[in-house]
Amino acid sequence: MAKTITTAAQSTAAWRSNPGPEPTVNSASPWQHTAIPLDTAISRRADASLNAPFVRLWQAFLSGRIFLALALILLQALNLQLQNISSPLVWLVCIVYLILTTVLRLLAGKHLPAPRAALQWLPVIGVDIAVIFLLQIFQVGSLNYTALLAIPILISAALGGLMLAFGTTACITLLTLTHTFWLYHGGLSDAYYQTAFSSAGYFCVAYLTHELAKRVRRERSQALFNRLRTQTQEQVNSLVINHFSDGVLVVDSSLQVL
Repeated sequence: MAKTITTAAQSTAAWRSNPGPEPTVNSASPWQHTAIPLDTAISRRADASLNAPFVRLWQAFLSGRIFLALALILLQALNLQLQNISSPLVWLVCIVYLILTTVLRLLAGKHLPAPRAALQWLPVIGVDIAVIFLLQIFQVGSLNYTALLAIPILISAALGGLMLAFGTTACITLLTLTHTFWLYHGGLSDAYYQTAFSSAGYFCVAYLTHELAKRVRRERSQALFNRLRTQTQEQVNSLVINHFSDGVLVVDSSLQVL
């Protein structure tokens, strides 16, 4: 049977003159309570693809921690070679850190942790904070490792929730102030105020990084939703056109299907 093609104006006028019977819903249908709205189904598909770039970022952080451990070991070797100063405890901390980062990269590289604050972040954030403060305590010479504290803050702010980011920053702040207070025997020196000022900057970095990551996630979610919605609509149109042998095809003046 031949297909009938009409313009949008003709089909609209024909429908207004004879709209046809109202559609009825079969209350006894077994699919009545199992139907999923189209937007909900598309949102689920979008959410399934949303974490892909964050998984790659998670893997990059884990790989970066391994390179950091190697750099720390190389730094200790250079100190031993050039200045003839070394500490067995610092070597032990660096080697253990390299082992832990390598094991975590191999075991958890494909599984992005939940953004909420939980014990699952201890092998990452907790280990980093502990290693950096141990290096700072056992250091020999004039090396300062506190700049490395930005790494756990960035990880928690970019991949975790705001509570995790602020909790990590607050923990680092308390430990840093306690270490400074212990070094200067409780005196309110310039170093104490400098540490407090740096800690305030850590909070700003944590908040801005978290907001940026949240904005990227929201924009990507909206883009994925729009793309999947367009693809679904095209599939529905193709299904309707291909499986109906007779009907009304609404096109515009350039013969494009509406």
